[in-house]
Amino acid sequence: MFKSTDFFHSKKHDYFLEKILRDRLMWDKRVSIHDVNVHVESGHVILSGKVDAEVKKKAALEDIKTTEGVWDVEDRLEIDMGMQRSDEEIRIILVEVMSHLWLKPGEKVVASVYDGIVYLEGIAFRRRVKALADSLAWELSCVRDVYNLIQLKEPTQADQNVPEPPSSEEFLHQMQLTLPPSM
Repeated sequence: MFKSTDFFHSKKHDYFLEKILRDRLMWDKRVSIHDVNVHVESGHVILSGKVDAEVKKKAALEDIKTTEGVWDVEDRLEIDMGMQRSDEEIRIILVEVMSHLWLKPGEKVVASVYDGIVYLEGIAFRRRVKALADSLAWELSCVRDVYNLIQLKEPTQADQNVPEPPSSEEFLHQMQLTLPPSM
């Protein structure tokens, strides 16, 4: 027999809810998605992982509990004040995180880590790129300090002549033009 709650507890619903929760955590600068694991099963959210501060745990729980569609939360998050990551682990996570920055042609951000201290170098044409890189580094557990050495510069003529990637609408239009005619 069909129950009215069957729709809300489908695997498809769980998948989309988990994606929404991960996105919320990703955009919350108080916590890093790399410290927190999210699993959804029948509307029930299981939060696990390790963070290095109580404030990060509270932020993650707040994000999850205030999301529409969450029925209840099982908190398995651990606070480990002595949590440690190697410089290479931090660097690998930062490279992955920084890959989500929308850089214009000619902009470049490079992260290096020594003794838990992150050094950001490169060139940015927009202040928000520099600020976002800084924020992404700070939110990661085990980062002791961040030196943001990214230089803000005006784009050169060569940078301005590089074509921007097409918008999604332009891309879809181009794809339609290159598809073979339907039969």
